[in-house]
Amino acid sequence: MKQVSYSTFDVRLFMTNIIAILQWAEDSLLSHGYTIKARPEDVQTTPWSCVKRFLTSDGYIYLKQTPPGLSLEPAITQILYDQFHANVPCIIAADKILNCFLMKDAGNPLRDFLKGNFQPDLLCQAIKTYTAIQYAVTAKLTIFTELGVPDWRLKELPRLYSEFISQEALLKEDGLTQNELILLHKLSPQFSAMCEHLSRYKIPETLDHCDFHDNNILIEDGTYHMTIIDLGETVVTHPFFSLLTCIRNARFRYALKETDEIYLGLQDACLDGHLFELEQRNILLEAFSLAEKLWPIYASLGEYRLMMSSNPEKYQSLNRRGRLVMGFKEFIKTTTL
Repeated sequence: MKQVSYSTFDVRLFMTNIIAILQWAEDSLLSHGYTIKARPEDVQTTPWSCVKRFLTSDGYIYLKQTPPGLSLEPAITQILYDQFHANVPCIIAADKILNCFLMKDAGNPLRDFLKGNFQPDLLCQAIKTYTAIQYAVTAKLTIFTELGVPDWRLKELPRLYSEFISQEALLKEDGLTQNELILLHKLSPQFSAMCEHLSRYKIPETLDHCDFHDNNILIEDGTYHMTIIDLGETVVTHPFFSLLTCIRNARFRYALKETDEIYLGLQDACLDGHLFELEQRNILLEAFSLAEKLWPIYASLGEYRLMMSSNPEKYQSLNRRGRLVMGFKEFIKTTTL
């Protein structure tokens, strides 16, 4: 797509810079009064991030490096923490040249906590923690757009859709057929009309975490304090898209049906977080249903952004073939029924 030119991230480059990164991290920790008690541990190495953990005199501190295309994460997190007092990680230091930052420990993934003992009330609590952030920043979005957060608002989505489906070789390589491409071009006016229809509900667009789910929510033992992490894939768009990402993920992971009381409770948490009056519930449900029909395109856009921010070979090595076009196939299916 013409609107993105994300530099790719190569794990080999990370390894080349690891000495400089670790030295920066150690110097930063010492300058902030921490004592390092052990060598850093590897936590995660993917084509889109590398994370290490230091044991210090004040508990664990995490070091994360991201590709340039996702390097706004510490700046976004810092703004949310300082200006909005949001439940996001506390950033200790960041380096824009090395694209890395240090953050305090905030607990363990909610997904680990829910394994074998799914507690929907905790996930509802996490959703409301997240929607509180969405609500708080709505009136001050220029802070984030001026920072460089991608603009995926409803008025921009038809253009992004058209630019994306024009990349026929890429989409075919990922599993889209010629007939499906033809259908997507024919559906372009309908997609635009659906975006315009959703905009008529006047639900304010806001900051949106494209990878919002229970593994990017941390929970503290004892206090159950929730922290939203991994904000590098943030955009500005309709608030329901990331909420749908979360509850669709939960539906799959915890084998829920759309008619299950638990799933409907999660959906209610998504709607309640936007502080609408009770009598608007039916209207909100209509908007939520329409957003779900558009969601697959949003999901494919997010996957494309992730791919373009990663080393292509390493990205493909994770067996993600088909993820790029999965949303397009779902959109065709649900729109042409």
